[in-house]
Amino acid sequence: MAVTRKRGIRPVSIRWVLRLMSRVAVPLTSFQDFNQTERTSKQNASLKKMMFAAMALPGLMMHPASAAEGDAVSAQYGLYQEGERNLAGVKSKFDPIQAESIHGGVKFTLTDFLKGALNFSQDAWSGATPIATAPLSARGNRISATHVMTGASVAGVHIHDPEGTGEVLPAVPHGMTGASPYLYSTLKLDGQYRPLLTDNDGAVVGGVDTNLVHTMSSASREIRQQIDFNLSQELNKSTVDVGGGLSRERDFDSLFGNVGGRWDFNRKLTTLNTGISYTYSTTHATLDHDAVPHIYEPYMFMYERRGDNSIYNNLHSTSYMKLGQYSPTLYGKREDWGMNLGVTQILNKGALLKSSVGYVRNAGYLSNPYKAVEVVFVDPLLQKGQAGGNPAANYVYDAQVVALMDQRPDLRNQGTLNLRYVQHIDATDAALRLDYRYFQDDWGIKSQTLETQWVQPLWDKWTISPRLRYYTQTAADFYTPYLTTRQGVFSYVTDPVNGPIYINTQSPTNGIRYYEDQTGAVTPPIDPNPASRNYGQPVVGLHGAAVINQQTGLPVNDQTLVDALKQDTLPFDRKKLPAYYSSDPRLSGFGALSAGITVSRRFSKGIKLEFGYERMKHASALKLNGGGSGSYADYSSYLLNVALTIDLDSAGRIDHVMGDDIMMGDHMMNGH
Repeated sequence: MAVTRKRGIRPVSIRWVLRLMSRVAVPLTSFQDFNQTERTSKQNASLKKMMFAAMALPGLMMHPASAAEGDAVSAQYGLYQEGERNLAGVKSKFDPIQAESIHGGVKFTLTDFLKGALNFSQDAWSGATPIATAPLSARGNRISATHVMTGASVAGVHIHDPEGTGEVLPAVPHGMTGASPYLYSTLKLDGQYRPLLTDNDGAVVGGVDTNLVHTMSSASREIRQQIDFNLSQELNKSTVDVGGGLSRERDFDSLFGNVGGRWDFNRKLTTLNTGISYTYSTTHATLDHDAVPHIYEPYMFMYERRGDNSIYNNLHSTSYMKLGQYSPTLYGKREDWGMNLGVTQILNKGALLKSSVGYVRNAGYLSNPYKAVEVVFVDPLLQKGQAGGNPAANYVYDAQVVALMDQRPDLRNQGTLNLRYVQHIDATDAALRLDYRYFQDDWGIKSQTLETQWVQPLWDKWTISPRLRYYTQTAADFYTPYLTTRQGVFSYVTDPVNGPIYINTQSPTNGIRYYEDQTGAVTPPIDPNPASRNYGQPVVGLHGAAVINQQTGLPVNDQTLVDALKQDTLPFDRKKLPAYYSSDPRLSGFGALSAGITVSRRFSKGIKLEFGYERMKHASALKLNGGGSGSYADYSSYLLNVALTIDLDSAGRIDHVMGDDIMMGDHMMNGH
């Protein structure tokens, strides 16, 4: 069964989809770029050619809120495809992530100084995505005997057994992933809590096993649709832009707006750009029905029919949980404020320099409802490990592996610095563009992006643009492949006087608790003969004593109720865990290298057609200075796209198309 699993991210074009799939760009969130086309003197033909060649990014999505230089219509199709992830020898039967994007837009003139743009875009994606990370010996990608687990055992304790059958799934090879993710398991640890190599039956067969593997799950086809607009008012030496839009999908909605301005001075050789944006987003995610039965949270006692969302709701102010018949639904809200300031300086007839700084504040629900973190629980009361023998000489601890939900801070502050240098090459009438981007946030992530592009006009109507990009980032402070804690997943409730305390599994939320009378003081005397229960005598408990209602102090005469009793439990102590944790690979340390090429052709009557291809390699080993996260499952991906633009203003066709291309390149190179 396919399941949905994704994270809503700010709607800003195809980059939004690519970030969802760990596409290398600004980590997870970025800001609205309001920088507009750098203006140049119409008399300086060589500088205009240089700007066109160097700043255009053919083949990538146009800014949905960009001001129009001339009336035009455009359409674009993009295809993003990931390759198989490196899962340490595990073969996934799930298809890798694939995303398709379509975009249509129209630019129009309202008056001589007022222009507008209206855009529509749709993104659709599906395929396998990581839900958690765990040691290889946990076998999170092993084959499922059944799709929905009804009886699973963790170190002899059946924590997911809704019908009380005690069924345990058979051990199976881990050579191919199954239909459902396994987010619970067992591990054998050495004295330093390091996982040991085990076979399919959980027996220790080797030393420390440092391999980390993503637990994969399949995402069904998801669709996001967005509509947005922009109005641009030209003044004497400045331009004011106002825009906004709406993005909707099954479990995430966003409403956004922006306002920006551009001022030209120093005989139009210097341009100042500034802008501010606001986005309000809501999450309404029904949690993955395949993963929920395997996630042990105090509000997810679904297998005991006593789900309790009060703990989650009391701990979170920007989101809340509602329990459903099959799976909880999480509701969250967030606000994003962004601002930027940029300066463009024309240095001479063949060169320009541009710099900009930006700031974004994200506040609200920033966690991912479809991600989990594996926790290795080392319960002191359940230890059976013994030193001695070979290869189990280092075997010390038995551990239970259980998943918890992704927990991130509700506030994130981000800053960016962008530098661009463009140089016209007279010898070939081409241009060389160099870009550098630095990103830092208060989550501990620091990233750098270096990109170079050569734009070569061929003949009168062809342009070829090869490019090369390198990206690297450090991990977030709270990123962890998995957690280890010295405590049990849960503990049994025992009264110091009355002994074990029980609940009625048929009505677990009524608040009534029971215990067995160990004193023999209950009258009339207990008859151990089961037949006597039919005559109204107090029912005998498992230990041969009467069962007492703790609230009333009276014995229970209902055998059905007694048969449904189960010792009450308390969940683990969350205070022994970090406040925040996430194993989302996009928050880990990694690097990426990509190369691409775009070929465009201009036809008569203002028609432009372009094709683009980009190949990307994502790997922890590509991180600058090393030290990448080994759990970042290496993979490759590619992006294909085709775009058609028709300029409706034939009189100014060349100037207008050039302006559009410059603006499109400026937007995409700023991380959108």
